Formats: sequence, C-alpha cells, structure tokens
Amino acid sequence: MTASTLATLVECFAIAAIALPAAAQTTGAIQGAVVDAVSETAVPNAVIIARSPALQGEQTAVTDDSGRFQISLLPVGRYTLYVQRDGYQPFTQEGMLVVRLDQTVEVKLSLIPEALSAGEMESRRPSQ
Repeated sequence: MTASTLATLVECFAIAAIALPAAAQTTGAIQGAVVDAVSETAVPNAVIIARSPALQGEQTAVTDDSGRFQISLLPVGRYTLYVQRDGYQPFTQEGMLVVRLDQTVEVKLSLIPEALSAGEMESRRPSQ
C-alpha cells in the first residue's frame, strides 16, 4: 500500500468518525406502540408515517409483532404521524409531537376498528 493510499484511507475514516456523532447530535426519535382502541391489544404490521417541515419527504416504520415501532434520526421539529392498518380506521396525530435534540418521544397510538364508528367508541367507554 502506498503512502498516498494510506493517507486517503485515514482521511476517509476521520471524516466518517466526525460525521456519525454529528448526526446523532442533531436528531431525535419517535418510538411507541400502536394498539387496538377497543381491546388494547397490540396492532402488528401497522404503517406509521412521520412528516414535518423539518424533514424532506417522510420517514416510515412498521410495527413489530408487539405493536412497537421506532423512527430514528429525525431532525428537530414538530411532527405529524399518520397510522394505517387494514381493518382499522386511519389515524392522524397532527403537529403535536415535538422532537428535540438527542431525545426520544414516546407515544401510544390507538386505532379504531373499521367496524366501529367514533360514536360507538364513545358509547363503549365506561362512565365516570
């Protein structure tokens, strides 16, 4: 290996070592669970879409078998989450989530089964 090749490799590793911590210091994350609004059971394979003016495009995640998801490396800012799953009404949580530097926002999102309307959900809730 020549000296110039070695110098180039060292330079590339140095740039990568600087870039990775920089990305971690300018982003945050959203994680959480998607559950059935009636039974409170996990909803696997739900698609979560995160959108924000701070984000070019969108980031997506899919819930695992326990209904959990995580969207990492999100720029700091306000986010809207869209959740979709066959058999459930689409859900939107608009602009309420604020991602901060080096922090993870934890959310619990409830999906209403398509067979029920919002009015039926209200009538099924226990009275206080």
